[in-house]
Amino acid sequence: MQLICSVIPTTTTSVKNRDLKWVGAAAAGMADEMTIRIVGLIASLLGIVAWAPQIKKVWVEKRHDGISLPTFWVIVAALAMWLIYGIMINAFEVILGNVLALTMVLGVIVGVMRARNSGDSDIISE
Repeated sequence: MQLICSVIPTTTTSVKNRDLKWVGAAAAGMADEMTIRIVGLIASLLGIVAWAPQIKKVWVEKRHDGISLPTFWVIVAALAMWLIYGIMINAFEVILGNVLALTMVLGVIVGVMRARNSGDSDIISE
C-alpha cells in the first residue's frame, strides 16, 4: 500500500505553470487548472461571506458583545500571511480572497473599536 505523504502541488508559480506532482492514487487526474481555479474562487467567496453576519452585527445592529479583538487581530495576521503566500506563488484566487477577507475583518475591528470608544447609549456592549 502506498502512503499519501502530500497532496500539495510542488510549485512556486501560477496554476497554469504548476508542476502538479501528486502523491497517492486518489489525487490522480483530479487537478486540472479549471478545477483548481473554481475551488479557489469558491473558497474565497465562502471566506468573504462568512464575515457578513459580524459586519451586520457591528455596523447595523450596533452590537459588539462577544467579539474578541485579540482573536480578530490573530485572524488579521493569519489572513495577511495567506495574502503574502498568495503573492509569492502568484495565485490570483488566494490573493483576491485574502484581500477581501482582510477588508471584512478590518471592517469588524474598526466597527467594534468605534462602538467601544463612543459613549452612545444606543450601542450595546458586553
